Amino acid sequence: VGLMVSEAEVVPLARGIAWVGAGCAAVTLLVYMGALPLDGFVNAARVQSFFQYANAAGIWFAAVAFLAVASGDRTLAAASPLMIACLLLTQSGGAILAAVLGWILFSVLAWRLDKADLALGLWAMLACAVVMAACALFVSPIALLPASLACMAALYWLFGTNLGETARKLPKVLFLAVPIVAVVLIVLAIALFPERVNRASQTFIERFIQMGDGVRVLAGSPLLGLGPDQWQFVYLRDQSAQYTANVIHNGYLQAALDGGFVSGVLVVAGLALAWVRS
Repeated sequence: VGLMVSEAEVVPLARGIAWVGAGCAAVTLLVYMGALPLDGFVNAARVQSFFQYANAAGIWFAAVAFLAVASGDRTLAAASPLMIACLLLTQSGGAILAAVLGWILFSVLAWRLDKADLALGLWAMLACAVVMAACALFVSPIALLPASLACMAALYWLFGTNLGETARKLPKVLFLAVPIVAVVLIVLAIALFPERVNRASQTFIERFIQMGDGVRVLAGSPLLGLGPDQWQFVYLRDQSAQYTANVIHNGYLQAALDGGFVSGVLVVAGLALAWVRS
C-alpha cells in the first residue's frame, strides 16, 4: 500500500497503521492478562493476537513499533512499549531477531544522520518493553498492567523533554554499542529459553525443507499447480522429511502451487508494477 500512495500521504498513513498497532497491542495485552475472554489470542503462553499465529503477530508488532518510534507523535511513541512487549510475548525467535537487527540498523542510521535523539528514544522504549515482558513471564501476567502504565507515563514524560539535547551530551561512541547490547540480549535469550531456541532452529530448517519439497511438487505440475489450498493434503505424500505444515510459509511459492507458475509470476509482476508506478 505504501508503494501506491503519494509522498505526502506516507506519514499520515504510517501513523494510522501505528495507531492500529497500538490498539491491537492494548487488546492483546488485556487478553494475555485474562481481562478479555477472546479465544486464540494466546496459546501455550505465546501471544498470537488477531492473527492466531505467533510468528505473524511478532512481525506485525515489530513493524508497527518501529512506525510508532519514527512517527514524531509523543503519545504514539509512548505507546510503543505495548507493541514491543507483545512482540516479546509471542516468543517468535525469527520476529525478535528481525526486530533486533532493525534496532541496530535504525540506531546506527540515526547516529550517522545526526539524529541520536531517535536512537536514544528507541533504547528507552525497548528497555521498558523488556521490563514489561519480564514481569509477565517471571512474575505474573497481571503484573503487565502496572508495568505498562508506568512505562507509558515515563516515556510520555521523556518525549516531552528536550531529548535531542540529552542525546547530544552523550558520547557518540555509546550509539555504536548497540550491536554489543543486541548480542548480549540474544545470548541471554538462548540461556533462559534453550528448549524454545532449539525448537525455533529446527522449525527454521524445516521451512527450507518444505520449500524444497514445494518446488519439486510444482515442477511436476508447473502450469496448473495443485489447486487452491491443496498443499496441506499433498505434502504428506511428497515430503522429504518429517514435518507438519498446512501452508508452505512462502507466499510466492504458495501462489504458484495454488494456481501454477503463471499465478506466481503475476504476483511478482503486480508487486514490481506497484514499485515502478511509485
